[in-house]
Amino acid sequence: MEGVDDPASEEESPNSVQHTPVETFRSSSFMDDPPRKKLKHGAEAALERISAAQSSMKEKIEDLNHNLVNM
Repeated sequence: MEGVDDPASEEESPNSVQHTPVETFRSSSFMDDPPRKKLKHGAEAALERISAAQSSMKEKIEDLNHNLVNM
C-alpha cells in the first residue's frame, strides 16, 4: 500500500547511502591542498630554472657577439 511507512524500504532508499571512511577521506577537501601546493612549488621551481637558463643564454650570446666583433 502507498502511504504506509515501511522501515525495510527506508533502509534501501538511495538517499540513505553511507560512505565508508575511505570514501569520506578521499572526497574531503583537505586532500586538494597538498597537490595544489606541490604543483605550485614545482611551477615556481621550473620558472626559476627557466630564468637561470635565459640569463645563461643571454651571457653566452653577449660573449659570442663580443667575439664576432673582435674577429
